[in-house]
Amino acid sequence: MDTPEITPSTDVEALRTENVTMTHPDIQQQQEVYYKHLCSLADPPRASSYTPFLQKAIATHDIPRITALATFLYSPTLPLPTARSVYSALANAILNLPSEQFDQGVSALLTVHNSVARAFAYESALLPLRERLSAEYEARGLFVRAAVVLVSVPTETRQSLPESSLLRFNLRVARLFAAAGETTCAERFLSRAASQLPTCTDEPLMLQHRAIHARLLDAKGRFVDASIKYYSLSQVAESAQYLDVMADASPALVSAVTCAILAPAGPRRSRMLAVLYNDERSRTLDLFPLLESIHMGRLLRQEQLEKFRPTLQPHQVMRLADGDTVLDRAVMEHNMLATSRLYESIGFKELGELLGVSATKAETTAADMIYEDRMKATIDQVEGRLQFASTSSLIERWDAHIASLCTAVDDCVEAIVNNFPQFTNHLET
Repeated sequence: MDTPEITPSTDVEALRTENVTMTHPDIQQQQEVYYKHLCSLADPPRASSYTPFLQKAIATHDIPRITALATFLYSPTLPLPTARSVYSALANAILNLPSEQFDQGVSALLTVHNSVARAFAYESALLPLRERLSAEYEARGLFVRAAVVLVSVPTETRQSLPESSLLRFNLRVARLFAAAGETTCAERFLSRAASQLPTCTDEPLMLQHRAIHARLLDAKGRFVDASIKYYSLSQVAESAQYLDVMADASPALVSAVTCAILAPAGPRRSRMLAVLYNDERSRTLDLFPLLESIHMGRLLRQEQLEKFRPTLQPHQVMRLADGDTVLDRAVMEHNMLATSRLYESIGFKELGELLGVSATKAETTAADMIYEDRMKATIDQVEGRLQFASTSSLIERWDAHIASLCTAVDDCVEAIVNNFPQFTNHLET
């Protein structure tokens, strides 16, 4: 059996043998008795000769019997056609067992399988067992274990699958690793799936690929790209069910807005925020007031973020090298750009107080944003000031203020009409 190429950062090596059965001296002795009995059943060996033994092992959930039979079937003295026939029957019988007995049976079978030489000949019979075992691990939230069970399938066995089945296999492994936060492993299998997409005509599989890709971009902190992917998925009604492949997935439009808010401030983020703000569906979201404030370039206060923080996923609240969270950095950079709309120049001490950080951190953040061309400004280190560059004429800025005021008035009128419909007649006159 070939060794899987994937090595996740979690304790995967300890999981490669799935559930290794511990052997007790009495159990081992019992297995030896069963093994000798099997050796004496038929000469020459016939598949039908082992059926009663197999049926009794399954009916009584006798793990030593199952282990002895599996060990016997791997024996090089047994003709391969006979061994494979009985082995397939054994695998099918275990596959149909209730959950607890299934776990014990498949554990015994895989323990023997992982310790013998001619294991590859039986891989096709084991594939359904691995798939069910993976599904049971997934149902318990053990995503890495679920993925490793599938990764343990030899490459030759995978390549023998039909194109659509291989694509489905790679997507399943990718989403399991993505759900566990193992982005490197997930990306590898997603790349393999991508190579099979050109010939795919199955729309659900294509949507699932897009959903996993969006989740990986999100997990890697590429929030603008993730927002774009989520937004495109939100425009496909059927995509919601495929976002559920991640245990913590939110509806696509909510995820798009969340990622846009968390993205580093700059032109790409501003364009994505404008798209989301102008989408009528966004107005029904709980996040809309925050989205509106950010899109309008208003300064954000901590109290505005209190309802937003609990909705974030673990990878979205992780701390960066400087000790800030992803959200802290996004808010600070946004407020930096919002300040540029209010001031022509400002001292770093005053800027730090406005942003709620030290003057040194305010200067460092400004320098990074200028260097990355996400803010037009110059730094006067002698005076300790930040000079913002005007990106529009005075008339254009005045027009923008008037447009903002008109929008605010329109929103007020709409709110009044919604709450007091009787005022509609007065507006019409």
